[in-house]
Amino acid sequence: MKVFKLAAITAAFVTLAGCKTEFAADLPLSALQDTEVATLPGTVRLEVPSCNHYEDSRQPSDSVVKAQEMMPRIFPDAEFVECYSQNMDSWAEFNIQFPIDRSGDTDTYASDSSFNITTSENLHFGISAPPALIERLEQARRAEMMMPDFEYAFAFNVINDTEEPFPTTVIASWIDDHPSTIQGIEVPAGEQFTLRLSDVLIDRAVTTGAASIMVDFEALTSK
Repeated sequence: MKVFKLAAITAAFVTLAGCKTEFAADLPLSALQDTEVATLPGTVRLEVPSCNHYEDSRQPSDSVVKAQEMMPRIFPDAEFVECYSQNMDSWAEFNIQFPIDRSGDTDTYASDSSFNITTSENLHFGISAPPALIERLEQARRAEMMMPDFEYAFAFNVINDTEEPFPTTVIASWIDDHPSTIQGIEVPAGEQFTLRLSDVLIDRAVTTGAASIMVDFEALTSK
């Protein structure tokens, strides 16, 4: 049984710089089905007050410098990409890797370097939070002693790059911005859709250690 404090993850991300933190990645179905694929590339972007220093716009702001220092401590493979403004918000963006855990064991992880993407016999896609990752987030929170409001999100671009239609059931997520509690869908070959996790699903992943997102519902209910 894995139980973590949601406050730890929320506060730690805020200490990096801002009020919003967004994770994103492309999720090719072929990669989930290929046991040789160990990780998937993704990004995490943090809202910051500004990209440039208030005294010299040629220099990064203090919040961007802090983000560049702290992100590799939490996600060891994090690489700074850029800071940019979008719709009046400023974002510091980093590349990260999502390890793929194929064990089917909720008490093990492929790696503690980041959130794990999980997949097994009847679990098409899930996400898990290793205890070591939560501990690093907690350490960042304690170091900064900051507890402001916080928003965070996960979004995945699910791509059916196989040659067959892909039936699955989506749990507690938005499918192309349409809310779904439990929704059976079939993704045609060559098609894709955006999957955004609900707050309930994210909270479950963080507080219990794992959450199922896309499942073979018929197989699970027939057992």
